[in-house]
Amino acid sequence: MIYSGDSPIQAVQMALGELESLEEEIIVRYHLMGETHKAIGEILHLEPRPVRNIRLKGLDKLRSMLSPFVMRRYRVSIEGKSICPLCLDGRFDKLIMQCAPYGPWAPVFMEIEKNQFKAVKSVSTIRYHYEHHLMKGSKHD
Repeated sequence: MIYSGDSPIQAVQMALGELESLEEEIIVRYHLMGETHKAIGEILHLEPRPVRNIRLKGLDKLRSMLSPFVMRRYRVSIEGKSICPLCLDGRFDKLIMQCAPYGPWAPVFMEIEKNQFKAVKSVSTIRYHYEHHLMKGSKHD
């Protein structure tokens, strides 16, 4: 499950709901209620080390589920992946598809410049977005 909606609260709630119940319980107790690994372990009848490991595993899952939302909303990559500015925006996809596969790409680039979309500085970015994201059906590598 990957969440890419608009509301940060809804995104986190939905992602938390996708975790295993023990992961969710530990993350909520640790990060929202401020309990220690030891205190959580006593409640759940676990040692502190497994509590920590379960929490970290759950956080990795949350990062993975929320990364598309974070990339689009805050323009920050949380998984160390490069961010395609055209994937984040989407306004130009229809025009790109009209000019594809061989171009000319000038109409797309002119529209991007007209909209002052400064993240795209060359036609090669447009071609790359078309070949690797639009044609493969993936919004990120």
